[in-house]
Amino acid sequence: MLTEKVLEDIFGTADLYSVLGVDRSATGSKIKKAYHRKSLELHPDRQENEEDKEKFTEKFQYLHKAYQLLSDKDRRAEYDEHGTLEMEDDGLLGKARTPDEWSALWRSLFKPVTKEDVVKFE
Repeated sequence: MLTEKVLEDIFGTADLYSVLGVDRSATGSKIKKAYHRKSLELHPDRQENEEDKEKFTEKFQYLHKAYQLLSDKDRRAEYDEHGTLEMEDDGLLGKARTPDEWSALWRSLFKPVTKEDVVKFE
């Protein structure tokens, strides 16, 4: 479950906006672009050894959860108002996903990433 403690441990901050590298006034499109950029940086398939892949898989999953929350206007408003993640029994972000589900979700959201795409974002 996504909690402030988990975010602090993984990203060094408990703030969802800081995880994505945007400020609280960011538009939905800025949040999406920041998520895309950060997900390219943290994607486990870009890691060379298995230990890093496992670590980055976890980071990537929590990054996606942060994006899910901030890209949903109702959840974002609730987060902004309460300043906490634990507002529902199953958390704001719903069920956990398997690595295969994350992979399918990623592929449904974004086109395949090429080296040219990475260069453009750097």
